Amino acid sequence: MKIYKRRIDPILKYIKGDVLDIGCIGMGKEDEYGGGNFLHKVVAEKTDVKSLTGMDVQKEKIYKLNALGFNIIEQSADEKFDLHRQFDVIIAEEVIEHLYNTGIFLDNVKRHLKEHGLFVITTPNPQSFQFFIHMILFGKPLVNEFHTHWHSKATLGFILKNNGFEIINFMFFEDRAPNLKGLIYQKLFFFLPRHFSRNMACIARLRKYK
Repeated sequence: MKIYKRRIDPILKYIKGDVLDIGCIGMGKEDEYGGGNFLHKVVAEKTDVKSLTGMDVQKEKIYKLNALGFNIIEQSADEKFDLHRQFDVIIAEEVIEHLYNTGIFLDNVKRHLKEHGLFVITTPNPQSFQFFIHMILFGKPLVNEFHTHWHSKATLGFILKNNGFEIINFMFFEDRAPNLKGLIYQKLFFFLPRHFSRNMACIARLRKYK
């Protein structure tokens, strides 16, 4: 398994130009930026972005972050919206598994993506060996309580294809575990094939692009 320091690291090379970061505020324990795992800041500092717009629904955190100089819009991703501009890259990092209306979400992405633009998605891999082990040991899935569904590589590919996208790259990877139990797991099972990793990343573009 390939292990990265942060789950956003394997997709950073695709992020450039005018960028829309959907669901940009991390959940969990708050840090100095108002949200745990605030990878939006990593995008701002570690990529060649021309402009960076964030989007999230966490109103109080948006207010704090914008006061620190970020540009984050309060907007739900699976309700129709129009920002009256298009982007070179749209990121949906750990977002799609939280949504109720995936079709509306993908329509929003198409509306805001330039013809040559990239749609970059990360989401948990439901076929992760760690999730399987957790189910055996504890009798319940290792899943965020706010998830509405999980996508496999096959289902994500199917839904993107049927909504006008084509996949140009797909990756399985691990990010560094945040606790001792996870670190032990990664040390014990580092030899597993990548498709048993905890995370997936998909790079797609509009199918009309030639």
